[in-house]
Amino acid sequence: MGEGTENIMHHFEPKIIWDFHLGSLDLSVTDYIIWLWIALFVVFLLMFIASRRISLIPKRGQNINEVLIEFVKNNLIIDIMGKEGLPWLSFIATLFLYILTCNLLGLIPNSKTPTVLTGTTASWAIIVFITYHVVGIQRHGIKYFGSFVPSGVPKVMAPFMLVIEIVSHLARPFSLAVRLFANMLAGHTVLAIFTAMAISATWWLKIIPFAGVLVMLLFEIFVALIQAYIFAVLAAIYLAGAIHIEH
Repeated sequence: MGEGTENIMHHFEPKIIWDFHLGSLDLSVTDYIIWLWIALFVVFLLMFIASRRISLIPKRGQNINEVLIEFVKNNLIIDIMGKEGLPWLSFIATLFLYILTCNLLGLIPNSKTPTVLTGTTASWAIIVFITYHVVGIQRHGIKYFGSFVPSGVPKVMAPFMLVIEIVSHLARPFSLAVRLFANMLAGHTVLAIFTAMAISATWWLKIIPFAGVLVMLLFEIFVALIQAYIFAVLAAIYLAGAIHIEH
């Protein structure tokens, strides 16, 4: 059983499928990138099939599609950003569905979960970070930066509050990336350990780790959903803060 658990972390190491370098820039395609493409294709295919034949009375795929979109619209847009956030429905919905698909695909045996890599989660976090600042500047101009110092703060405290607010904003992409990465990696590691134990244990002991696999699998489905939801919620909150700044 020890041999089965020694190399658990090797499962999460990227494997190069196509080695390609452009000067000193490494543009190699790894198995994780392949699974990112697969997740993108799955989301596109499901949305395409669901919206191919739209009718007034939703059926099958269209019904599921409308439920998902309405969920994102009501819970992540209207409730957080207000009606002014409706133009960002596609952005938030894409984030939620893409991250959720990446998380769930990782539960397939011998697959890869792109969200267990900091490079993946950090890229999405940086996109959110840049997007909401661009939105704030476009909507409010130079006044946007005035929101970094809360109104009513004494002038002597303003520089300190400004530094604190800047640090807070810089920490947002870090917390977004680490939260998603850490939760997915921890759960998949435990799941991989139970799987290795179930494979290597003697037949009369297999029932214990096998039960652990089933429990962790159900738990990971829940984590996959909640982590995608949290990422999308925080992205919506940051956008809402950029749209509705305090003067």
